[in-house]
Amino acid sequence: MSKYRFRNVGVPAISEEILPEVLKKLELYEDVVNGHAKCYIYGRQLTLDTIGAIAVLDEKPVLICSKPSCIGRASLIVKRQAS
Repeated sequence: MSKYRFRNVGVPAISEEILPEVLKKLELYEDVVNGHAKCYIYGRQLTLDTIGAIAVLDEKPVLICSKPSCIGRASLIVKRQAS
């Protein structure tokens, strides 16, 4: 038996079709399409195809690239901020 305990955690998802509209509402769309958006963790330039997550840090929406390590680090930061 594993010594680790796992919980199911719901993760909200945004389809590719509505991503541009969500980014527009967050006032991030223009930065993405004009090449100015960067991953909050890694600093990598983002496109609509490379956005892996949107997080709220310090009460501001930020973009995270699709690199699993960046999504993991962002998740830890968000969790710590909520504590």
